[in-house]
Formats: sequence, C-alpha cells, structure tokens
Amino acid sequence: MEKMTEEERTNLEKCRFCDLDEIKLYVPQTKIDGYMFPFLLCDVDEIDDQMIGWSDPDSDYDTHNIIFDIPQIAEKKSASRELSTDDAFVSDTNEEHFEVVDGIEVVDGNGAPIVDGNDAPIFSIIKSWNPVD
Repeated sequence: MEKMTEEERTNLEKCRFCDLDEIKLYVPQTKIDGYMFPFLLCDVDEIDDQMIGWSDPDSDYDTHNIIFDIPQIAEKKSASRELSTDDAFVSDTNEEHFEVVDGIEVVDGNGAPIVDGNDAPIFSIIKSWNPVD
C-alpha cells in the first residue's frame, strides 16, 4: 500500500469485503517459523473445513488452535463438547512467542471499563457476508 498512488488507495478504501466474489470468509490465523501449519486464532467449530484453507492429515484443528491456551475458553469448550486433549497447549512448546502483559484496562463497546475482565470477549466473532444487492 505504501507504493500506491492516491487514486489507487482511494479505490481500495471504497472496496467492501462483501463485494469481493473470491473471498466469503476470513479465518484469523498466524504463521510461526518452524511450524508446518498456521495457528488458528478463533473458534472454528461452526466453520466449514474448506473455508480454513488447509488441513493437517495427522490431527484436528484444535491442535493448531491457540484459543485452547486460554483456560477459560478451554474449560467452556470442553463443557460444551467432548474435547480430546493431551493437556499440551500450543504455548507450552512455543513460550518465547508469548508474554504476559499487566495493567491492560478492558473496556466494553462504549469505552466504559469492565471491572471483571472475565466477561470480556477475548476474540472477535467470525462472520461471513453475502453481497448486498
């Protein structure tokens, strides 16, 4: 984007996600050097496997999903479905890529502080869009 002309940048900004025929869904994931598959950054239980864009023939998506490193989410997911796990989390094998940050204020959608951060959403909700007529 840095090498775009002002006109190209303006046209790109006018482009809406729902106007793209090739892309119907975005699944947040990140590549980390040394790993064959990306790490998923969202709940993919209700997402069609083809929309994720890759599959590991040796394990399921939970193995590659960082959300299970957060105990609150792992507990809720295991309570709502049978979760097969060996209690090994992604961050256990890759601790140098994660750090704990203190002093972050959690706010609601209106910017008001949330006293109990346990109710705050940790990840964005994934949605798919249909083109508007």
